[in-house]
Amino acid sequence: MTIWFTSDTHYYHYNIIGFCGRDIGYGPGHVPGFMDRHEACSQMNELLIKNYNAVVKPDDEVYHLGDFAFCGNQKANEILERLNGKKYLILGNHDYKIHKQIAHHFLWVRDYTRKSFDIEYQDDEGETQKYRQSIAMCHFPIASWDQMSHGGWHIHGHCHGSMEDIGVCRIDVGVDCHGLSPVSLDKLRNIMALRAVRSVDHHGAVKIERGSYV
Repeated sequence: MTIWFTSDTHYYHYNIIGFCGRDIGYGPGHVPGFMDRHEACSQMNELLIKNYNAVVKPDDEVYHLGDFAFCGNQKANEILERLNGKKYLILGNHDYKIHKQIAHHFLWVRDYTRKSFDIEYQDDEGETQKYRQSIAMCHFPIASWDQMSHGGWHIHGHCHGSMEDIGVCRIDVGVDCHGLSPVSLDKLRNIMALRAVRSVDHHGAVKIERGSYV
C-alpha cells in the first residue's frame, strides 16, 4: 500500500487552467479558440483523473487537502466514483457547498488533522530502518504547527505553488506543484530530508539575536 497526498484539483474550474498555467495538451495555460469552456474543463478533468489513477491503486490511501471541485454534487460524485484509493478529505475554502453530499466517498472529512505515518528507508549499510513521521495537514499553510520543533511536517494546499519556499518542513501538495498528480509519502520524505527543522515560537527554538529565532 502506498500513501498519497494531493490538493486543489479544482475539477470543472475553467479559469484555473489559465490562472495556474495548466497544460491540458495545448501548452501551459493555453485553451484553443475552438474549444468552449465545457470542452476545456472536460479535457482537464480527464487528464487529472488519468494522472491520478496511473499512480494510485485501489488499496492505496489518499489524503486530499481541499478544493476538490467547482461543480454541483452530481458531477463531483461522478468524478469521485472514478478515482482509486481509500480517500480522506481535508476541507478547503471551496468545499463547503458540496462536502456533505460527497462525504460518503471519504473515510472521514475534517478541517485539520495531525497523523503519524510509518516510514521505511534503506540506510547507508543497506539495512531497512523505520520511524514514525508526524504530519500536520490543513488546506491552508500555517506558520507554526504541532511537532514542528521535533521534525514534524506540515503539508497544505491553497497556494498553487505561489508560496515562497523558506526551507522549513512545510510543503504545498497541490497538483500544480507536482505535475497535476498526487505526491507520495516516499517522495515527500526525500524532499523533507533536505529541509531544516526550525521553530518560529518558543518550542525548542534557539534565540540568536534581538528576539529572532531559528
